[in-house]
Amino acid sequence: MRYIREENIATTSFIYAIAMVLLLTFTTGGLLIAKKFHALNNDLITLERGIIDQLRGQLHSDVAQQVDRIDSLRRSMGKRLEQQLSTNVSEVQIMAENIYDSLLGKLSKNEIAATIKEAIRPIRFHEKAGYFFIISVTGDVILYPASSNLEGKNFFTDETGTNPEVARNLISLAQQNQKGIYRYDWIKPGGDSEKLYSKVSCVSYFEPLEWIIGTG
Repeated sequence: MRYIREENIATTSFIYAIAMVLLLTFTTGGLLIAKKFHALNNDLITLERGIIDQLRGQLHSDVAQQVDRIDSLRRSMGKRLEQQLSTNVSEVQIMAENIYDSLLGKLSKNEIAATIKEAIRPIRFHEKAGYFFIISVTGDVILYPASSNLEGKNFFTDETGTNPEVARNLISLAQQNQKGIYRYDWIKPGGDSEKLYSKVSCVSYFEPLEWIIGTG
């Protein structure tokens, strides 16, 4: 009986020892795994932050490049518009000069002026949205196809409902430089009389009749 108990004790001790070894192994392994998992999680967080920062930087760079492209395109389109307006005004100016020269001495000055005005009135460009206007150096509205009810009125007074300063600047620009580009805010013909829109015009000085011929 004593032999069996000693054997049992030895077996029990062996099993206990194995169990302790396994427990220590699993515990140590678990701690190592937990430590590795924690380190891996930190690495993933760091990597994620790095990728997010990189993507954010790339996004900012892409947005900045697109803004630059848009600004460049806008400037390019604005320049082309100015060139087109300048060309259109020059062509109409030449036409007015030819009519004036051909009729001088044959018709009165008022009749020549009326002929030139009516020759310019139907001219359109830019899918019929563009037109030409004529104002005198004293602010009289000679031709304004977009709002013909303004013709015969004066931009320097309040009767047109427009900004007199714009008309003065257009006249001054044309008289001083013969031709020039001017940017300003103006009411849209047929639209809200209190809402202003950005506008660019090219004007030239037609000296024989002291007119400002323009478009925009």
